[in-house]
Amino acid sequence: MRDVAMRPRAIAKAVSHALAHPTRECAGALLVDARAMDDDARAVVDAQPLFHGDRAATAYEEIALEQTARCAATRGRVVVGTYRARARRGDDEDATTSATSEARLDAIERALKRARGENGGNGRRANAFEVTLDAAGLVRLGTARETREGGDATTFGVVERDDDGAWRRSSTTRAVVRDEDLGVVRELVRRTLDDADPDALAARDFDDHFDDARVDWTNAAFDRAVDAALNRAINS
Repeated sequence: MRDVAMRPRAIAKAVSHALAHPTRECAGALLVDARAMDDDARAVVDAQPLFHGDRAATAYEEIALEQTARCAATRGRVVVGTYRARARRGDDEDATTSATSEARLDAIERALKRARGENGGNGRRANAFEVTLDAAGLVRLGTARETREGGDATTFGVVERDDDGAWRRSSTTRAVVRDEDLGVVRELVRRTLDDADPDALAARDFDDHFDDARVDWTNAAFDRAVDAALNRAINS
């Protein structure tokens, strides 16, 4: 399979989400432009934080994924996969998937097949995947001082179906953050780490929203900050 390209909006939200809850397993959805679906595109343009706790009940999963898919559709996007992370965890643990993450991927893949008019696996295959954000990469994206640091800071592992149909971490496919995007990503992530910053950001998830309905799980403020950062980068 081709590498997954993580664009600034997507990776900034995912990393910010994970670093905000370093001792908890964080999960989120990955979105691509709906117009790219015919090419089985792996350019992830956005991310939706889902959970940062142990709320694994099926009802919560279904609500979060359904709401995410509906919101994505209004923006011309489609949910194609997930990310999973814990900022304080050994990299070797990322090689395995949990029953919860596999069930989430199964649900996304079924939705992709329905959207593409597939029936029983016939026709173009719908390939869901999970990006595993390892601890070392999260820290480097959040705290590195240099804009360009080398390959390890910009790649993450990818879980996808193997030839036997099981979800496994790929030995060849990677999730890649382009070197030219690192400056914008780090600028956004650092704004979520400094509570004293008057312009501090936060990547909110459904756990936050279920605890307090006033919390905006769509992260409109974060999106505005991404737009501004990208415009500055283009005009600099």
